[in-house]
Amino acid sequence: MKNSKSELKTALINKEKIENLLSGLEKLRSKPYVGDELHTALKSEYVIFIEHAEILLSNLETLKIEQTVTEDQYNALKSEYILIKEHAENLLANKSEASINEDQYKTLKSEYDKKLSDLFLEIARIKADIKGDLVASQNELSIAQQEFQKVEIKFKIGETSQNEFNKVKQTYENKINRLQISVSELNKLVNAESPKDIGLNSSSLPIREKTPNQRSGESTLDEISDLFQQFKASVAPDPDPAINKAPRNKIVSVLLALFLGSFGAHKFYLGRKQMGIVYLLLCWTSVPFFISLIEAVQMATMSDQAFHAQYG
Repeated sequence: MKNSKSELKTALINKEKIENLLSGLEKLRSKPYVGDELHTALKSEYVIFIEHAEILLSNLETLKIEQTVTEDQYNALKSEYILIKEHAENLLANKSEASINEDQYKTLKSEYDKKLSDLFLEIARIKADIKGDLVASQNELSIAQQEFQKVEIKFKIGETSQNEFNKVKQTYENKINRLQISVSELNKLVNAESPKDIGLNSSSLPIREKTPNQRSGESTLDEISDLFQQFKASVAPDPDPAINKAPRNKIVSVLLALFLGSFGAHKFYLGRKQMGIVYLLLCWTSVPFFISLIEAVQMATMSDQAFHAQYG
């Protein structure tokens, strides 16, 4: 029974991971902004963005020499500008990192479909074994309950003493309780369709070993999935204490939002790195541009006290 339970848990987790990979594969196939053609069109913008980051770093060095910024401000800004530059360089270098052509899609989908089909068969086999254990436990429970009823009847008619009944009662109650728990757990396993049904997370156990090519493809899907899952949480301040200790400059934030807002520069500066990455991914659209203009106006009209209370 223990082996069947462990096998079912592993199979359900692997099944959910394959289903997630198939879902991610479909999303990856339909994303228009990850193709090579679009990357070629945006290549010049990535180059300009890198140049802007280099200019910011150069200006920052000048400010340090002129002692216009403190050491903490210098270190914080330099870290942010370097991060912005690195993100742009990665986007420029890895143009096909998140793209997939039709042949790759068909190959991966065929592999995942085959694995999913095998997992369904494996889960059915394991559940058949568990059902056998369930029937046996139910029968044992029914027999124990019937036997205990007989003991109660014998006590009521005076065939057994109070002491004898108490001893037998405790034994039967423990046995019945144990069997009821077992039946409940087995029913839960038989009816389980996902790891959550048995209180597990899909990351609780690793999926079976894959080839390097499979791991590479699935890593890309997982990264994209994680990015959008963290979208709402991305507005939280960056946990890096070295960056958060330095106060943000409202004027710098407004200027970054106005001139580099499409690339999320103000988000990186304000410690919202995940949101900054989202802006970078969507920089080819006009959405980040208009949002950053609105944010620039909002920050410009905020009092210094309100700005520092919100952004540090």
